[in-house]
Amino acid sequence: ACRSTSVSSLAALEGGGKGPERACLVVSEILDAALLGEDCLKTLRHASQHLLTPGYFAVPASAEVFACLAESATLASWQHLPISPLLPARYTADDGDGNPHDAALDRLVSAGGGGPPGAPPPPAR
Repeated sequence: ACRSTSVSSLAALEGGGKGPERACLVVSEILDAALLGEDCLKTLRHASQHLLTPGYFAVPASAEVFACLAESATLASWQHLPISPLLPARYTADDGDGNPHDAALDRLVSAGGGGPPGAPPPPAR
């Protein structure tokens, strides 16, 4: 069976080939809304080293990423776990994942939960 982590040629599937050949094309469905989620670059790097021919074609071949800085107590609160007597203190904060949730800045601002860094807090409702 063909999976995203393996390559099979028709000849190999029919039993007449020596084994799977390297592919010259990779079609990637692992690009998410944040573009680089699901270890996309690591997965494509592995595929290029082990499954694809040199000079392979990739679909999509490129993308542009647009970003803006935002400061949000709401987003910051998502990076902390509730304190538990069974949980060592070093595990109560997570600095690793910069994109724990998809969030739209306009929704955070309209909810009073964020804005550009250093901006005054929104007026109380």
